[in-house]
Amino acid sequence: VTSLTGAALQDILNVLSRRYPICEVIISPAQVQGETAADSICSALRLADNCGADTIILARGGGSLEDLMPFNTEKVAVAVSACKTPVITAVGHETDTSVVDYVADLRAPTPSAAAELASPQMSELFSTVDYMTGKMKAAFENGLVKKEDKLKDTLSRLKLLSPEKKLESNFRDLNRLREKLDVLAD
Repeated sequence: VTSLTGAALQDILNVLSRRYPICEVIISPAQVQGETAADSICSALRLADNCGADTIILARGGGSLEDLMPFNTEKVAVAVSACKTPVITAVGHETDTSVVDYVADLRAPTPSAAAELASPQMSELFSTVDYMTGKMKAAFENGLVKKEDKLKDTLSRLKLLSPEKKLESNFRDLNRLREKLDVLAD
């Protein structure tokens, strides 16, 4: 939620394209200064809150105290507070603080910092995926080894209990009895 023509939007887009280029950005344009700015910001916030976004960044570059006044109004503070979607405020320069900063979920010192807070670093995601892939592969291989061992054990027990082994054992017993019978018969 910001002005379409402000530097804040360009800063946010630059950071997001560098850190997380697959990010889908939905811009809910608002007037960020002037008499109708507070109403415009409230409308844009409601629109952004209902669009299914993961995070809302409410941003505006620096300016005079009068320029930042819409962000100090009760109606904008209530609109930020009412958002179900987490809101990161980035209003003014690092030293500027506005009322919306106190009701937001997170305050960033600049619009660029807000974009960094709202987005993961793509390289960190790849590292995490590689790590998790390695763990899954190791778990799969470990499970496979256990299943192979269990199969070998089961086959070994089946071999001992097989009808063929039973017949061989009975045949040996029968031969011993024959030999005893032959000895007794002589």
